[in-house]
Amino acid sequence: MTSFLLVVHLLSVALVIGTLFTQSLILVLRKKLESEQQVGVVQNIQRQVHLLLYHPSLGITIISGLILAMQTGAFTAGKWLHWKLIFVVLLVGLGTLTGRQVKKNQESQILKMLILIGVLILSAVIVYLAQLKPF
Repeated sequence: MTSFLLVVHLLSVALVIGTLFTQSLILVLRKKLESEQQVGVVQNIQRQVHLLLYHPSLGITIISGLILAMQTGAFTAGKWLHWKLIFVVLLVGLGTLTGRQVKKNQESQILKMLILIGVLILSAVIVYLAQLKPF
């Protein structure tokens, strides 16, 4: 059962990180679209992806991660999981910001770039902590 949950968790993590990265990248690139109609189509697709892919994947990731942590005793094994959970909460916060940005047309390009860079950095830190369990 643990192996199956690990596979489910890893796949859903990949979907969450991939969706957030793609969504934030499209936000940055959306400024290059020429017409409001193009922006509207891309915006609609982004909304659907956020609702139908990001949210369910995030739920599966959180549930499978908590079950795995309880089954393997990771909560008591070291402090790495506590730090990982802090970074996961920050990543979910960036996901919330991304969802808000998807709904808007005119927002700061700097904020969109910061979200993109934040998703990359937080994802790298989370994967590092999960893989190496440094402390």
